[in-house]
Amino acid sequence: MLTLRVDVRDPDVSGDDGIESVTFFITRYEADGSTTPVYEKVELNRAYCLFGGDDENCPAIELGPAATWPGGAAITPGDYHVEIAIVAENPARFAFWNFDFVIE
Repeated sequence: MLTLRVDVRDPDVSGDDGIESVTFFITRYEADGSTTPVYEKVELNRAYCLFGGDDENCPAIELGPAATWPGGAAITPGDYHVEIAIVAENPARFAFWNFDFVIE
């Protein structure tokens, strides 16, 4: 299964989390060294789930031969890169996280 949730808050904001949006961007590394975008999601719901929704138990994709990214592209084995951009309501506050993962 593939799922991801970002639990993020602006520590200077009380009552609300102080976050405007979380953007997920996933690319696939190709054999020639290039990358191909496979999925992008701007999440505004407070759970900040990779595949949307406002439930802390974020939706997941069951990986297998017929698995697809939202939008229909096949999820294939390979190396992937994730970029996560977090924009706070305060424009002076911004975070950027990234990591690689492998689907076998």
